[in-house]
Amino acid sequence: MNEKKPFPFLPFVDSLFGEKLLQVWIQTGREEKELIHQLAAKFSAEEFYFTPNAIKQSIMVRYPEQIRKYINERDFESLNRLIFQIGQGTSEGINKPALDVVFELLEWMITGYEDDQMIVNILVRLFDNEGILNQDFVEKVRAEYQKELGV
Repeated sequence: MNEKKPFPFLPFVDSLFGEKLLQVWIQTGREEKELIHQLAAKFSAEEFYFTPNAIKQSIMVRYPEQIRKYINERDFESLNRLIFQIGQGTSEGINKPALDVVFELLEWMITGYEDDQMIVNILVRLFDNEGILNQDFVEKVRAEYQKELGV
């Protein structure tokens, strides 16, 4: 029996966080291909796929408590490392890249925490652009996200 092909994940289409991130990015006069290029380079992939549900559930059960701990301790270095490992599929017990889960976790952080610097640090690690990815950028992404939800 043939193995089922994974379903493609388009980070700036299939994720509300990704959509709003791209929207604010374009408002700064930049192009989508810059973000895609950075993700492709960071994760050594030209295409991204949705994480199989069992793996996604395992990640979402395993890591939120650890993420909260890093946030509460303001241990951004460990938080960044964990988020990056989840995206690469190199976190403990997870062997599949999970960029879609990373975007879900970023959505969870931007709506549940007011610490913009934490999100800035993660975005800079993902996209290598400190000049644009700053607290003002994150505030604009949050505002667009809240506008979308009618908050």
